[in-house]
Amino acid sequence: TEDDVVPYGEGFIKLLEIPIFKVYGSSLVHQKAIEQNIHSSFISVEGGGHGDFLKDGSPWLDSMINTTLKDFYDYVLCPEKTSSYDVSDNSISLAPNPASDYIEVLYSDFNNNADALVYGLTGKLVKTQNISPKNNRIQISDIPIGLYTLKLIRPDGTILGIKRFVKQ
Repeated sequence: TEDDVVPYGEGFIKLLEIPIFKVYGSSLVHQKAIEQNIHSSFISVEGGGHGDFLKDGSPWLDSMINTTLKDFYDYVLCPEKTSSYDVSDNSISLAPNPASDYIEVLYSDFNNNADALVYGLTGKLVKTQNISPKNNRIQISDIPIGLYTLKLIRPDGTILGIKRFVKQ
């Protein structure tokens, strides 16, 4: 970004137009991470401003979901693996994604009922709903805007799939 909040390269925090201390912006943070061999999915956009990247089909939404927020979730919120399930598994799909009112769970081998468990970024269970092949729509209008993980499990505990979605 490059604005009064965060400079693209470097700049000063000002109080009453008096420079207080030097800060380093997005381009330098990304460059330093790469120099230190640290994986960086930080998107550095010269001249970019601040805004809500989770609204109105922002061009950065896909990058935010698939790169930055995934890394935040994987490396910051859940740094230790507690299971070996592959979250990138393609056995289920969610549509639409992002969504505001509902999501539909699409599963190719969906013959019986299953439980859809929706978790927030902190791992807190925020919604549970039993779904079936004929009733696969989950209302999400009652949960706050953010990134969520949906886990689809059979009554016997078998995990059918895990997917992330964005609530707008």
